[in-house]
Amino acid sequence: MDRTVIVVFFIVVTMFTGCANLGQKKRFSTNSNGTVLDTATGLMWSGRDNGASINYPGAIEYCREYRGGGFDDWRMPSQEELSQLFKAGIDNKGKGQIVITDNWVWAMEIRDSEAAFCSFVRDYCGWIEQYSSFTQRALPVRDSKSQPANSDAAAVKARAPQAAGTEAGGVEGNEVEQRLILIKRMYDNDLLTREEYDKKRKEQLEKL
Repeated sequence: MDRTVIVVFFIVVTMFTGCANLGQKKRFSTNSNGTVLDTATGLMWSGRDNGASINYPGAIEYCREYRGGGFDDWRMPSQEELSQLFKAGIDNKGKGQIVITDNWVWAMEIRDSEAAFCSFVRDYCGWIEQYSSFTQRALPVRDSKSQPANSDAAAVKARAPQAAGTEAGGVEGNEVEQRLILIKRMYDNDLLTREEYDKKRKEQLEKL
């Protein structure tokens, strides 16, 4: 191959790669609290996965208990959300602002004894036994526009009676707070529709 052609080819590849990296940096905003905001989708991601092999039940628990940025409404991502992340340039080779430490990341969907995952080596999502943990990782995500559960807790404290032990509407403030947290977790794991979640949340707040 002519040397000039080779040089032009590498210049074009370099320019293309540079533009792709610039586009990714504009799309993803890294926060000082260890989270990354995807400005295209409004999703907030953990800046890195859990860093070790984990099975599906463990991944669900990890995402639920994750408290990045002080938020407590983190969840497992869907296959589509993970696929879009990979297509945006995030992979397991150190590219992008989100650190993926192995090949696969668990997704929330399940069917029978299997659970979904997505590859960060190539654009592929599939299914595997829930208790498999070989190379799988957990990567928490949340809707940055959603109302976190701790805001409900603040509402309870603001509206509940100040006197210790006093009940509001027959239900103590801390009981309402626990119910609100449970309702939020049910919604995050697709056990409630948005309409059902809003209705149940409103019912609990009205008891204060």
